Parts: sequence; C-alpha cells; structure tokens
Amino acid sequence: MSRDVRVLAEKLLSANDWDAAAHSYAEDHDRYFNVSREVGQCLFDIFLARGPDYDRLRERALPCLMAEPDRIPDHIWSGPEMPFDEDVRKRFYGEI
Repeated sequence: MSRDVRVLAEKLLSANDWDAAAHSYAEDHDRYFNVSREVGQCLFDIFLARGPDYDRLRERALPCLMAEPDRIPDHIWSGPEMPFDEDVRKRFYGEI
C-alpha cells in the first residue's frame, strides 16, 4: 500500500470530520512530497548534474561524504519524516 493511501486512510478512520481529515492529509502530503523532492534534487546535484558549478560542488562535498557517509540524506530509505532543513542540506554539500 502506498504511503498516500495509508496516511489518508489513517486520517479518515481517526476523524469524524472527513473534510478536516482530508485537509490534514493534504498538508502532510505536501510536506513529505517536498522533502522527497528536495532530497532528490540534492542527490541529483552531487551525483548526476553536469557542468563546472557542479564539478566545484563535488570537489567540496565528495571528500566530506567519503569521510562521513552519514552526511548523505537517508530519506529515500528511512522516510521523509526525517529532518531536512538548511543545516542538513549544507552538511551534505560540504558547506559546514
């Protein structure tokens, strides 16, 4: 069962007000969809993007990722509930 189906079903089954439950689901969906999209973009930037700007980004980030693999956002495996904020992004890109 997909995450969307599970989350919506849980919201509807635990609420008397289905309209409020649907809005709550929509807010949750937007949050975890955006996290997944942002993490995917970061991974694309480091591992697939082409060009001199991305080459410089990799020159800075890859040594940090090799030394500390936990810098890589694990949202794909662990789920979008994990924190993803500016500090996580900067750490992945080797900015901090």
